[in-house]
Amino acid sequence: MYIHILLTFLQLWVLKGDVASCPCLQSPTWGGGHICPPDSEGEEQYLYKYDSEMYCVNNTYGMNKCDIHDAHHEPDCLNNPGFDNPDRPDFCDEPWCYVDAETCGNSSHIAYLTSVLLTTGGTPPSYSYTACGGDASSWLDILVVEGLRGKTLRAGIPTVGK
Repeated sequence: MYIHILLTFLQLWVLKGDVASCPCLQSPTWGGGHICPPDSEGEEQYLYKYDSEMYCVNNTYGMNKCDIHDAHHEPDCLNNPGFDNPDRPDFCDEPWCYVDAETCGNSSHIAYLTSVLLTTGGTPPSYSYTACGGDASSWLDILVVEGLRGKTLRAGIPTVGK
């Protein structure tokens, strides 16, 4: 029993220590809040590009803690509610937050520079799924598809000699 408790404590300490090496940002470190009007509660908002549409999101989006932030903001998530909805993208239910890429660079967590939050000053924020125990693969798949949209893909097939 004592060994089990000790191992559980060590596992929690290692997990907490690892997450602490790549903490969520507590407040925005970039400019751009003046682009969107304040929300209904007077809070600053930031311009966000998803697909080919532009949206204003509250300045708490992706901030303060690991959460399934996209479930509350992404149009594809809002338009396809419910965890069992087959049209709901997988990334909707993955936890993530904005992080300082330099701080996370000294950890085992992966931080990606955002391409959807439009900023006017400072360095655009980075986000991390791994710092929150999430899986970035479904979001990254969407970014690859988005990057290829409208492009011509050419492939060559070598001939097989006789």
